[in-house]
Amino acid sequence: MDAHLACSDLCEENGFTRQAELLRSFHRNGGKAYVIFERSAAYNDEIYSPQKAGEPSTIYLDEATARKVAAERNTEWYRNNNILDYCDNLNQVTNLSAAELFEKIAAIVGREHELPNGGFPTFARTEDPLIPGTVTDEQMQQIADLFTLKFYYVVETEFAPADRSSIES
Repeated sequence: MDAHLACSDLCEENGFTRQAELLRSFHRNGGKAYVIFERSAAYNDEIYSPQKAGEPSTIYLDEATARKVAAERNTEWYRNNNILDYCDNLNQVTNLSAAELFEKIAAIVGREHELPNGGFPTFARTEDPLIPGTVTDEQMQQIADLFTLKFYYVVETEFAPADRSSIES
């Protein structure tokens, strides 16, 4: 049995009829979907080393929605974590120097803000996020955008129909 059909049957058996219909539609017609992948990290006695690839977590049929959700999840990640725990050098996670990063973050939040450990990796798990205190979602999104390392990212996936000859004729 085709994997799409097996998954659709499983969805339907568990009460997810809409999802079952979508999977059957992909099976018949093909189409694009946008998968949000979640990157993990493993501690290596110095830092949390981000993995190059991630695990698929959510699928969307609309690219704009997938990108919006991934950006929201990255914003929340940056709100709750300190990116300095995830790098050996700041240039691994941003194209900005520590001074430039300090300046941009201060401009975004409207107050002076010192980066923990002067913007250098701490080589230990820090208890506080990179930006403590009150920060709006919009401000946090702007701060997350200063970094090249994203823990949620979108991959476009194209599903081929089960029988391509019926589409080509």
